[in-house]
Amino acid sequence: MLASNAVAVSFAEKIIGNYAWVISIFVALSTFGFVNSVLLSSSRIIFAAARNNHMPSILAFINIRFRTPIVSVIFMSGASLICLLVPYTFVLLRINVLGQYLFMLQSVLGLLYLRKTQPKAPRPIKVSLFYPYSFLIICLFIIVLSFYQKPIESFFCIGIIALGIPIYWVGVRWPKPKPIQKKLGK
Repeated sequence: MLASNAVAVSFAEKIIGNYAWVISIFVALSTFGFVNSVLLSSSRIIFAAARNNHMPSILAFINIRFRTPIVSVIFMSGASLICLLVPYTFVLLRINVLGQYLFMLQSVLGLLYLRKTQPKAPRPIKVSLFYPYSFLIICLFIIVLSFYQKPIESFFCIGIIALGIPIYWVGVRWPKPKPIQKKLGK
């Protein structure tokens, strides 16, 4: 397994011999299905965020005929194509993991804050504080380790996230002129 570049194909060569190439097709189809599901589910998240005024309203437009959030699907497809231009896959993975853990850290901090400031609020699920604090420590460890190991990539990730601030202000908070509002209304 350590010497193989494609473990599934090496395993299939031992088991089914000349028909091992079939495994490569199944792996490719599985990967395509995963990418398709991520693309469509991520575009729905963008669509929902735009409907709640967290992103530009144009991303909340739907296709009347198919009832799909076509603008957010196109936006997500474009973002995916931009990611394909990056020649180093592991750089994208590290940036993605750091971004996810930064937002998970903020979510857990928000939950702990609400638990402290609103102790009597109804909660359908109440867990021991051991779990959120443990997760908080793990998130902090991964974030600090990312900055220690790859500081340039980590600051690049922070820069990408910070680019969202002016986009938010222009796309959501900035009052649009009447001609732009009319075009968006159509």
